[in-house]
Amino acid sequence: QAADNDFFFEKYNSEDTSKLIRKIKDCFIDKSADNLVENICQRLFRYFWFLPASEGHHHAQEFGLFLHCLDTAVKAIRKFDETVTFEYRENKDIDSFETRKRRASKQYAFFVCGLLHDTGKVAAYKVVAKNGNVWNPCNNLYDFAIANQVSFGDVQHKSDKDLYTHVEKISPF
Repeated sequence: QAADNDFFFEKYNSEDTSKLIRKIKDCFIDKSADNLVENICQRLFRYFWFLPASEGHHHAQEFGLFLHCLDTAVKAIRKFDETVTFEYRENKDIDSFETRKRRASKQYAFFVCGLLHDTGKVAAYKVVAKNGNVWNPCNNLYDFAIANQVSFGDVQHKSDKDLYTHVEKISPF
């Protein structure tokens, strides 16, 4: 268990990941958000583990999906900084107190949207262990990989046909 945690944090604290998470934390208005950022990033890292962001385009490398989502979260926070939003009173006047009060939570919402924007990409991958066990995307990939000795080389990109068949099975249309 301790060795698994050491392995997890060795990968999580890589230079690329640390740099992006530090950038995110430095942007936040409310420094109490640092713990929230750390918690959601660690959980997402466990979920995506070594998945790439694409088969042959941007962030197509090991841990690429997580790095792509971190990068997009940074862009979302920057977009928030360019966006002016106001809270209004019932008489339609700007409520500067409420505007200031809600700014931090709106910034966090932009971050979360950027971070989670590609979570659906996990459906594009199939991870099969040498023992025949198949990863269920309802569970995090890290635990599956450790339990089944799975590596990045075991990631298979599903064909478009497989993806559309899956959609047809769940779609009411």
